[in-house]
Order: sequence, then C-alpha cells, then structure tokens
Amino acid sequence: MSTIKNELKRIKELFEQGLVDEEEYKQLKQQVIQGNTTPPQKPDISSILDDSTDAVPPMPMDVFDMGTTIGGEMSETVGNYQVLQVLGEGGMGAVYRGRHKNKEYAKAVGDVAIKMILPSLANDEEFKSRFIKEAIFGKKLSHPNIANVIDIHDEDDTLALFMDFVEGEELLDMIPPAGLSAEQTIEILTPIADALDYLHDQGVVHRDMKPANVRVKPDGTPIILDFGIAKDTNEDSSGMTQTGTTMGTQAYMAPEQMDAKNVTGAADQYALAMMAYQILTGKMPWP
Repeated sequence: MSTIKNELKRIKELFEQGLVDEEEYKQLKQQVIQGNTTPPQKPDISSILDDSTDAVPPMPMDVFDMGTTIGGEMSETVGNYQVLQVLGEGGMGAVYRGRHKNKEYAKAVGDVAIKMILPSLANDEEFKSRFIKEAIFGKKLSHPNIANVIDIHDEDDTLALFMDFVEGEELLDMIPPAGLSAEQTIEILTPIADALDYLHDQGVVHRDMKPANVRVKPDGTPIILDFGIAKDTNEDSSGMTQTGTTMGTQAYMAPEQMDAKNVTGAADQYALAMMAYQILTGKMPWP
C-alpha cells in the first residue's frame, strides 16, 4: 500500500509541475491503482532551475531516536514528540504526524505535523538559517486559514519544525475531472484569498501556492500549509533565498518568479488565479 501511495505522489508531482497533462495524470493514476504500470521518472529540468534544487537522497530513518514498538512497528521520537506515520516526502526531507509523549498534554493539544529536514541540509548553515527564519515568521502568523507553527527542534543532525496537524484532504485530490462548481470554488478560494491578503500585509510572500499545499478540513475549512520557500519582504533583498534562485512549482509560477526576479504578493495572486482555473475546469490553462 505504501508503494502505491508513493507512486501516486510521484504522479501528482509530475502533474503539479506541468510535466504531464490532465489526461495523462488521470491515466497514470488509474494504472497505478490497478497495479498495471509504474509512472515515469521526472524529466531533467535542471536547465531552468538553480543548482540549489538538485535532488537529494531519501530521508534516512536513523535520524530519529529509536523508541518503543507500537502495533508491531518501530516507534521513533523527535524531541518530545513520538512519530506516528509518514504524511509526505520530498526533496528536503519528509513530513510526519506526531504526538507529544505526555499523554495528558497530547490529549489536550492534539497531534502535530513534524517537518523533518535531511541531515545533509540540517548541517548546511545557509539552509538552517533560512529554515529558522521560516519558523520565526511562521510563529508570528495567526490566521484561521494558515497552519500554526508550534516549535522547532535543532539538535545534532536533527532539524525539525512542529506545526498544527490539519486533519482533512488535499485540495488537489478533491478536484474532479470536470472541476468543481463556481459556488464550491468560491467557497474554497475566498478564505484562501483572505489568508493571502493577511500574509502580504505582514510582508510575507508564500511563493508556492498550489492545491497540494492546501488541506481542506472535514468542515470545509481550507488551510494553507508549507512556508518552506516563503519570503519575508521585511528582510533585505537577500532575505530567504539567494538572488537569482528560481524557487516554486513551475505550473503555478508567475513570470517574474520563473525569472528569479523581485517577487511580491502579486506572484501569490497569479498562483491563486491558476488554482481557480484548475478547480473550476479540472485542468491547467496550458501544458
């Protein structure tokens, strides 16, 4: 089951980056579910990305402190939190669902999402500085449609960010082939737009707005996730990333963001428009 989940995630990444179209995405997804094929590897897109975006190896499990066994499986801990399950994996590491080791406290505050960074990046001073900045301005944000930052863990080779765990479904998975109705689209995007206005008022540009970074709770509330490449415009121009570095997801990037020029809140608005088209039609406006 975990293999199928990983393959579906790879297909989704291809689609989000505009490397397969809507029809190919549907076909590949169906084939994997039926067990008939393995999705293609990502094409080499290094020619349009900065060297800093090179792929990194999978997250080694020995970055955790090994703990007790739960349900026949090994349990790991990060700081005061016990790792329960993998929520997602990417080039910088992985995100896990976690729970505080104190049962009374865990019952009162609920589970958390643990954003665990690869040791190779955790030991890179420039990356660590950017990661800490993410936690600092994330801690300052307070909006009902933005996941809250709780704390960080920085010890030896372990660098992690603790955030609210948002129960629900990825917005991307909720979009049917023919898209959602105008009413449903407005209901989803209105609070997201409000959250982006709030971010921009705080001097923060998300820079990676896309359906995969929005989780919709069971009550229909959309929550914006992942501020890993966000930019604090209150910082100097070198701020969160090096000048000339392209960062974001290609299919949703504004022209100035693709060219690694000065990126403002307008780039998030562009991405939101791309999302609106995709939610309404079930496809992207162009390949």
